[in-house]
Amino acid sequence: MKQTKSLAIQALKGTFFLGSWSIVSQVVAVINSFIVLYLLSVYEYGLYVLALSVVSMTEWILLENMDQLLITDILIAKGQNNIERAKRIYQEYFVFKFLAAILGFAFLFLGSTIIARETGYASIGLFIKLGAFIVLVRGSMYFAQIN
Repeated sequence: MKQTKSLAIQALKGTFFLGSWSIVSQVVAVINSFIVLYLLSVYEYGLYVLALSVVSMTEWILLENMDQLLITDILIAKGQNNIERAKRIYQEYFVFKFLAAILGFAFLFLGSTIIARETGYASIGLFIKLGAFIVLVRGSMYFAQIN
């Protein structure tokens, strides 16, 4: 019974941490939107939104909907004192997420030059290059959440 209680507490802690991370992320997004609206012209803002939509289209590669499932698996393995299984799940998913983030980053960063050339707007290429780093950061956020 104590093991089940421990598992429940660990699951609640993980859920609380993920929820609080989401709140912090949303607060940063609100602050960012005010800064962006203040600094950019209407034209630049339109390019910024277009670049972010391109970035969001490539974030599917990170499979973020799998994160919670794997965090739960890791917590269950830790709750059952199967540390080796928890480490293996973490390490395998780390490699997958790391490679996916690098692939998404490379796709956006290298593709930004082609998009800028085809559209005739050099500034959209810069926004997409900046957005490529968002994919890289979001891919690594998973590991900050469960470490």
